[in-house]
Amino acid sequence: MTHMEKAMELLRQNYHCSQAVLGAFAGDFGLDLRTALRISTCYGGGMRQETTCGCVTGGLLVLGLAFGFNDPQDRGLEACDNYRTEEYICAFRERMHGDVHCGVILSRDIFIPEAMEAVRQESLPQGKCPRAFLASIEILEHMLKEHGGELLRA
Repeated sequence: MTHMEKAMELLRQNYHCSQAVLGAFAGDFGLDLRTALRISTCYGGGMRQETTCGCVTGGLLVLGLAFGFNDPQDRGLEACDNYRTEEYICAFRERMHGDVHCGVILSRDIFIPEAMEAVRQESLPQGKCPRAFLASIEILEHMLKEHGGELLRA
């Protein structure tokens, strides 16, 4: 199953986009799906506040697993991590024609509970989010291949 197929399957199961993106790549890093879904739950909170699309937060979690540094004294790795983060966000913004906010992508003020309920009832994520998933997954696959192909096993 491809990363896109995994992400879309998770979306169909009503996981939010941050969970679906990280879940699609979890196995590549030896992370079980349940743990990935639990980790990404917190990061998806941004989209519920009409801020950054969950595909961005999920993508940044994937990049953290692939390239993140764990030594706060290693400024070279920190700078590299910051560069990759910016590279990913810029590429996502370009592919989405500037739309990086969940509320804009879904055309609803999802901060309002009634609007979020309408999003669910109208199945807007399944209709509007695949473009964001495709952009996110293609960018991640490219970056993982370009910057560290040995990390990508799927």
